Amino acid sequence: MFLPSLFLLGEKGVYIMRKIENDEIISVTNRFNGSIGYTIRDLNNLQRIFAPGETKEITMEELRKLS
Repeated sequence: MFLPSLFLLGEKGVYIMRKIENDEIISVTNRFNGSIGYTIRDLNNLQRIFAPGETKEITMEELRKLS
């Protein structure tokens, strides 16, 4: 999965696509009924654990590394 862009709802219901920079913050929510987590070795073994329903703010760079 590659996440290069973000679709935004613009005027008159038209979707606008723009490039997301690596330092932009994205809200990510665990919609699963159990805990979920991941480790990214490329980011100094960064580890994240999400509780059910938990939302975390992460960078687009992290999402790209995860994908």
